[in-house]
Amino acid sequence: MHSKPIFLLAGRTGGPITPLLAISAHLPYRPFIVGVGGGYEQQVAQKKTYPFLSLPATKLSSLSFKSSRWQILWELPWQSLRLLLAIALSCVYVFQHQPKAVLGAGGFTSVPMVVAVRLFRLLGGKTKIIIHQQDPLVGTTNKIALRLADVRSYVFDASRRSGLLEKAYQTPNPLPTAAYDATEEKTWAKKFPKITEFLKNQSKPVLLVFGGGSGAKIINEWVVAKINSLTEHFAVIHLTGVLQENSLPEIEELDYFRLEFALAEMPYLLKKANLVVCRAGLGSISELLYLQKSAFLVPLKGSHQEANAKEVSQYFHVLDQNQSSSWVSTIVEHYPTSFENIAWPDSKEYEKRLQDYYDFLQQSI
Repeated sequence: MHSKPIFLLAGRTGGPITPLLAISAHLPYRPFIVGVGGGYEQQVAQKKTYPFLSLPATKLSSLSFKSSRWQILWELPWQSLRLLLAIALSCVYVFQHQPKAVLGAGGFTSVPMVVAVRLFRLLGGKTKIIIHQQDPLVGTTNKIALRLADVRSYVFDASRRSGLLEKAYQTPNPLPTAAYDATEEKTWAKKFPKITEFLKNQSKPVLLVFGGGSGAKIINEWVVAKINSLTEHFAVIHLTGVLQENSLPEIEELDYFRLEFALAEMPYLLKKANLVVCRAGLGSISELLYLQKSAFLVPLKGSHQEANAKEVSQYFHVLDQNQSSSWVSTIVEHYPTSFENIAWPDSKEYEKRLQDYYDFLQQSI
């Protein structure tokens, strides 16, 4: 491995960092994670023992034309100051570590960091900017970052409508595919004895429920409210996420297992699950497609996740987050019969195309 680092630009949830971790595993450079203190990415950095560089949160998409005049007048100065501070700190990190490349996939740390890299290059720096577009719709962060990037990639044809990806590389969304190998599966029982013990005692189908690395309040509350109905039909594994403010009540059910945070455990949980209920983030969707898992998606209202779910509606059922009272009956009605004749994407072709993408990146840096 080269001594030069690469920076993985996160955004407080699992969505932006997940594909970057998969990419970094195929590049011969030391990964640093750039993110927000206390966010999901800091826990990832601690688990993987990667250096962590902290930036203030600067959500560029928090204000829009739908925002009130008073909201804009109040928020804009604070957001501008935070952005300037983030750019200044990014300059310190870039000049100090001189990374070989910075990699972004929609995390809001991308904008201050790519600005810092551009300033660094004015003084002779050689750092490359690589930006990956996961979702069909290009968000505010990537609309800026893609314009400043040296290397661009995307997943869906719909992303090209933005006009920012004309000369970009189309690829499946990066995944840690090696983590799902049968050789890895042999070690899981020793690594995760509590999960293994729970699964060993189950005769019902295993339902895995999660809202992404940060969690989803509505999904967590649904599990608690409907636990008796759920465990009547399923053995439930529930990932609550790391950023939920309200603690959930304890559940004393033999067919229920709860985890707040899962990183190394996630391939095990996904492979063992018969059915999944989760948000419609592209990272989660990519894993479900690769593993050919039956799933119900709960896209966040008014977000890019609705477009994500639409793109994969031939594979998964979509639940309305405002109709959670009917989720259990819908799931029981459609599982497993509605998933029996799906023409899933070929996983070997997925792996081959990903390897071609990793080779392309190595040549580009």
